[in-house]
Amino acid sequence: MRAHSDDDAGRSESAVRALRVLKLLLTVLVLALTLARALAGGPL
Repeated sequence: MRAHSDDDAGRSESAVRALRVLKLLLTVLVLALTLARALAGGPL
């Protein structure tokens, strides 16, 4: 790693964080949809 690649590291770090947040939101959304469907009595 070069010394002047701090910017790249910071950018990739924030990108990883954003991906983690998106994955978490997607998981919550899927769980909510599954739960709503189960409560509605529909097929899972």
